[in-house]
This record gives sequence, C-alpha cells and structure tokens, in this order.
Amino acid sequence: DYTHIVLISEDLPAMFKAPLQQIASTRPWLRLVEVDDKGDFSALNPVLGDIVGDAKAYVFRIDDDDALSPQAFVDTVLANADRAPGTAMSLDEGFMIRPAWNSVSIRKETIPFVSAGLGVFTTGPRPLSIYALGNQNKFTKKGIPTIYAKGRLWLRSKTDTSDTPMSTWKRWRYFPSRPAEVERLLRDHFPGLETDAVIEAITDRT
Repeated sequence: DYTHIVLISEDLPAMFKAPLQQIASTRPWLRLVEVDDKGDFSALNPVLGDIVGDAKAYVFRIDDDDALSPQAFVDTVLANADRAPGTAMSLDEGFMIRPAWNSVSIRKETIPFVSAGLGVFTTGPRPLSIYALGNQNKFTKKGIPTIYAKGRLWLRSKTDTSDTPMSTWKRWRYFPSRPAEVERLLRDHFPGLETDAVIEAITDRT
C-alpha cells in the first residue's frame, strides 16, 4: 500500500509542472510536493500527516533512475515493522548497472546508507520524513538507531548524466554483462522492468 510523493522544485517552469499536476490529479496514490533549493523539506510534513494519519509507516526515498526489488523490499519492511518509531533502515546490498562496451554492465554492490530505499519507521499524527533525519552518513554519529538490511534489494544506474557523478568513471573500466545474465537478474529481482528498455535507457544517457 504505497503513496508516491514526487518532490519537485518550486522554481520548475510551468510548462513542465502542469503535465505533472495533470497526471497527479487522476491518481489518488500520487502527490506532488514543491520544495525550495535550500534543502528545506518542511513542505512534506502536512502531506505525510494526511497520508499516515495515526498509523505506522515506513517513509523512504528513491531516485527516479533507481528501482527496488518489489517483493524483497516489502518482505524486508514487514520483517522490521515492530521497530521503534524513529528507527532508520539502510538497504546495503543491491546491483549497479552502468554503460559498458556496446551494452551494459550489471554487478553486485554493497553501499551502506545508499539512497535507494533509505527510510525511517514512523507513526502519526506527526510522522517523520527520512529527510528530517539529515545527512544519512551522519546517522551513526547522531546516534540514530539504524537497521542494516541484507539482500539484493535495489538497482542503481550510473551514467555520465547521473546526479552523483563518479570522477573516476570510465566506460572502458567495465566489461559488458551477457544479455542472458542481465535478463535473468532483472526477471528474478525486478520483474516489472523490461530488459531491452533498461539497456536502452542506460546506453542512451551517455
């Protein structure tokens, strides 16, 4: 039972904002929230309060070019649902997909505090946003209780146009994965993704 909150800049031009508003207007599970460019996410608070009510929820983030393994992710959240409110969860293990020679490379990765699926267990009537906890790399220093979940739970993409650049990234550093391997991994872990569409999306963004 998901409600998707899409964060958009309050400065987003109307020509781009209007289509998003139109899409959201016919989908009750989709909300748009405008935020400023100073890292203030307080506009999320009333929206989360409306969605969560007095219930318990796992509020998490995911970027628009990443994916979560649907069943494994739900199982992981439910297995930890009795954790105290304010407990964060880091999905440490997943896959990284990158452009490689004439195709893509998909490999296992372990990245503590990766943004994909990073979230917090919380309750109403004033639920927390994951952004309210601040920089995830400082959770330990702040004493924020954190679960380090195992299992290949996410797929992250890395291209020349990624928001988080890799200064040492070189296409030639990665050997391509066999098409059958890519298809198997996506089918087993991310059944909603089509292999050809994923490969095209990764290779067309370089």
